[in-house]
Amino acid sequence: MKNTVSYRLISFGYLHNQPPEADLVFDVRRSLHDPAALGEDLAHRDGRDEQVQRVVMCSPTAEVVVHLATVYVDTMSFQDKSCVIAVGCSHGRHRSVALIERLAAELTRRGYPIDTRHLRLELLENRPTESGEQ
Repeated sequence: MKNTVSYRLISFGYLHNQPPEADLVFDVRRSLHDPAALGEDLAHRDGRDEQVQRVVMCSPTAEVVVHLATVYVDTMSFQDKSCVIAVGCSHGRHRSVALIERLAAELTRRGYPIDTRHLRLELLENRPTESGEQ
């Protein structure tokens, strides 16, 4: 029998998106260091960047969030249930993206089929330019 269980990980920004419908939502606005506050160099990058990820993962809460989400996925897998986990920060570019990337790496390492979405980054990457081109 084919395994149809899927695991979706979503990052978003509370200032730009409503929290997506999810089984588990983490609000990390107050619990993780904001790389954008450390200077322009990091402000113009996003959570897929290695430097941004290092800053985010230095927050004591970061690995706790990854651990809790991993335990949740492990529990759902025993029940043969799909799940959606969302992580939100203020703008949805740094902390939430870095955490989803870290969680995706951990779950992939454990053999789970993962689908990731970064809602704010998708909006930024798909917005038209001033000339109307994409």
